[in-house]
Amino acid sequence: MLIKCEECGNSISDEAPSCPHCGIRRVTKTEKAIKDKEESILRKQAESQRKKTTITNFATIVAIIFLAVLFIKYRAESSDYATSSQATDMPQTTTAEGKITKTDIAPFNITQICAATVSVLFYKPVNIMRASYISSDIAQIEYTRASDGTWWRNQCRLTKNTVEWRAMGSTSEPNKEGRWRTEYWVDGVNINGDSVVFYKIDQKSKKLYITEEPELTKSDINNVSSYNPKKFDFSFNFSKLKQ
Repeated sequence: MLIKCEECGNSISDEAPSCPHCGIRRVTKTEKAIKDKEESILRKQAESQRKKTTITNFATIVAIIFLAVLFIKYRAESSDYATSSQATDMPQTTTAEGKITKTDIAPFNITQICAATVSVLFYKPVNIMRASYISSDIAQIEYTRASDGTWWRNQCRLTKNTVEWRAMGSTSEPNKEGRWRTEYWVDGVNINGDSVVFYKIDQKSKKLYITEEPELTKSDINNVSSYNPKKFDFSFNFSKLKQ
């Protein structure tokens, strides 16, 4: 097939490696076909590699997200476990009523029971409180009052059915060390006129009940089952209790 030389314009064969008139080197039809085929193969290989890379990157991202979700879930479960068992692996020595173990108060722990107690006593939401352990049997609750920005701190410990608490500082008295409520008895009578805080745990329904009763005798407290206070409160959400 004759074509025109791109250099001199004379007619030459499309298979001529050079123009017989001007001598310019040119790509033959066969060479061009081979080159086009090679370029097509290279493009297909590049496209295939790009798809493989995309799939690999996508799989890597999915794997990272999956591992991240597992890690977050693990941390959340570990946090929940720590919340429910922190510092309760050892029996918690209390008053003469006996020992309280983590099994006795499951699925709750001392910090949660203390937070619920402070909530009932001072009408404060649990979500503003920060809980910590002072020892294996004493929990501490701190919070900042939204109404005036003042800071407050209280501590709690458990008997078999009551929560003993004391004030342990505030903005105005940061170093105050209050006495334990319901600690001092004379002939079984609460001579200080302190109210008594009961706690009760329904392990089947996983509910915590707290109530404050005024000036009860020690006999009333030790027989709380038959006394059966009616003002139990169980509207506590510990998911936002800071640890």
